Amino acid sequence: MQNSAKAMDVFEFQMIGIITGITDRSRMPYLYSVVEHKALMAFAYGMTRRTYGQSAMAFNLDLQKRMLAHLGDQPEVTVSLLAFVQKCIFTSNSVALLGPHFDIDIFDEFMKFDEGIPMILRRIPILNHPGIQGRESVVVKLSEYIQRRWRDEDGGYLEGASDVISAVVRELKAADMTHMELVRLLNGFLWGSHSNHMRTTFWVMAYILTDKDAFSRINTEIRTALADKFYDIDAFLNMDPVTLDGPDFNLLTSTVTEVLRLTALPASFREVLQDTIIAGDNGESLYLQKGEFVTADVRGMHFDSDIYDDPETFKADRFLDNQGIYKYPNEKTFAVFGGGSHVV
Repeated sequence: MQNSAKAMDVFEFQMIGIITGITDRSRMPYLYSVVEHKALMAFAYGMTRRTYGQSAMAFNLDLQKRMLAHLGDQPEVTVSLLAFVQKCIFTSNSVALLGPHFDIDIFDEFMKFDEGIPMILRRIPILNHPGIQGRESVVVKLSEYIQRRWRDEDGGYLEGASDVISAVVRELKAADMTHMELVRLLNGFLWGSHSNHMRTTFWVMAYILTDKDAFSRINTEIRTALADKFYDIDAFLNMDPVTLDGPDFNLLTSTVTEVLRLTALPASFREVLQDTIIAGDNGESLYLQKGEFVTADVRGMHFDSDIYDDPETFKADRFLDNQGIYKYPNEKTFAVFGGGSHVV
């Protein structure tokens, strides 16, 4: 598409108020600009492979502790996979990002918010109340935490929290916004982090546990790596994430990629700012008129048999080459995280 940056723009800033509970609609364009150009950049930088080590190791160690706590002295227990994943991921993610002093007992309130998001986005009266109430309870706790733990020295940081969250709060504080606007925007960040992490982990575990062959092969791959390279589970959990990106977990990495292909459904709309013509694959021209909205059929692409063989079937090794080495899929046909200059 020619001059795409000038021909398209996002309108997702309208959703910020609905999700966060910020009611002054006149503030949305400015707050969206701060989130996109400042806070998101700080968050993205803190989540790169080079800088993610602090949060990842804290998450791994806390998650191990919580998973083992479910077993206690029993050789085995029966749990709901969804509830187990949600509680473990939320608490460990909170500890890794916000620090051990944050009140993780707000899990139930967070889940009301998360489960109520569809009703909140659709602004359905009465049915959206539980989600809104959950969100407001989380906002109160988060507000108290920031007021109690923020330190102004050394450029400003959130005591006990990860560097990435301190960086995000620092950017929000530097902008022209109120304390509650800051808190509500940060809650939106955390909701996205918790929700995406919980859902991805659940589906990865569900697919592995219901595919005996994949489970056996991944189990062998992990045990072999632990024995040959990482010595024991404690050494493994304390490893920098960059170390784990080597060839030791090719099948597991392919499995996660395959699950994302099957389950992820990113949605990002663009508003047409001027009449535009796009050349289609079949040679025909697509005419987009100013004021129309455009989105990509990502799920259709991920299930296109011209791109992926037998696309509706889970194949743990789909993204391995003939030597068993993981190959990241073509970004033009694999878009589980969206794309473009205005990703929300």
